[in-house]
Amino acid sequence: MQAIALPLVALLITVIKFGGDYFFIYTWLFMFVTSLLLVTVYADFIAPLFDRYMPLRDGELRSSIEALAASIEFPLTKLYVVEGSKRS
Repeated sequence: MQAIALPLVALLITVIKFGGDYFFIYTWLFMFVTSLLLVTVYADFIAPLFDRYMPLRDGELRSSIEALAASIEFPLTKLYVVEGSKRS
């Protein structure tokens, strides 16, 4: 965790240092972009390290979820079941 946190903190300090009077706007923008990046990376690379993901089997539940996604024109590409019970 420190391997990721230290460069981010160093970048944040650099943004604050060079931000001048409007450092808070640049800090907010930096944190916003960082958050978006981490949210997109989390599901594909970080979460599978801690939990097991298995595709949802064909059946009534999958059909219902796909029908709901189609009714609101949601681009459903992946549908998984997360087995997170090994930690509890």
